[in-house]
Amino acid sequence: MKKINTLRIILIVWISIIFINSLLPGEVSGEQSGFVTDLALRVFGVFGYEPDPITLQSIIRMTAHAVEFMILGALIFLDRKRADYPFYQMFLIGVGVALTDEIFQIFVPGRAFELIDLLIDSSGLSLGILLMLYIYRIPKRKQRHLLEDIDES
Repeated sequence: MKKINTLRIILIVWISIIFINSLLPGEVSGEQSGFVTDLALRVFGVFGYEPDPITLQSIIRMTAHAVEFMILGALIFLDRKRADYPFYQMFLIGVGVALTDEIFQIFVPGRAFELIDLLIDSSGLSLGILLMLYIYRIPKRKQRHLLEDIDES
């Protein structure tokens, strides 16, 4: 019997979460980002800052896309350690997920294919892969010191 790869399951679950978010109607997606925007406006209000709600909601939506795909990039990188596919394939897999994500939205009420979202997703994906590459390129001795510093704080 083949050993179940936990990381592969996490990767598949994460891609499923991305697709589930894409299948939410525009009204539901707007309510979610509106909730986060209202929360952020309250937090900013505590500090006496009142950003434009429309601009803030746009920033929150773009950040959500980037973070969602940054996590995907990190998971694809970690999965690469097992599957041993080349780096360009990591990017192609992630862009394939982003493209599929945007194509799904064509068929969802209140949603649309957005090229800017595809670019933001690809940027987040690249950042996740590069971040993991950087982490894995730090020599083991430096990693131990970094972990010791974290434990001490």
